[in-house]
Amino acid sequence: MKKEELIFSMKWNVYLLAIDVVGLFLFSIVSGQSALGVFGLRFLPILLFLEAAVLLLIGSSFEFSSSIFFSKVREYIFHSGEKWSVEDYEQGRRRASPYLLLGVFLLLEAFVSSFLID
Repeated sequence: MKKEELIFSMKWNVYLLAIDVVGLFLFSIVSGQSALGVFGLRFLPILLFLEAAVLLLIGSSFEFSSSIFFSKVREYIFHSGEKWSVEDYEQGRRRASPYLLLGVFLLLEAFVSSFLID
C-alpha cells in the first residue's frame, strides 16, 4: 500500500465523519431533540456500519471485477479480445485498496462508537 492511498483514506474518513455528525445534528434539530442528544448519537454507529458496508462492497467489486474469472466470462460471453493479465489485476487491486481501507476504518469506528455511546 502506498502512502497516497493511506492519506486518501484518512482524509475521506474525516470527511465522512464530519458529514455524519453534521447530518445527525441537523436531523436531531429537525426532529425536536436536543442538539446531538441521545437520540441523534444512537444513529452514528448504524450510519457508520452502513457506510462501511457500501465502501467494502465497492472496493471488493473493483478487485473482483479484475480477477481472472470475470476476464474469462467477458471473453466467452461477450467475445471480447481482452485477455487477463497480472498488470490489469494489480491495477484493479490498487484501485480497490483505498475503498477497502476506508471501509475498514469506518467499521472499526462503528464498533468503537457503538460501545462508547450505549
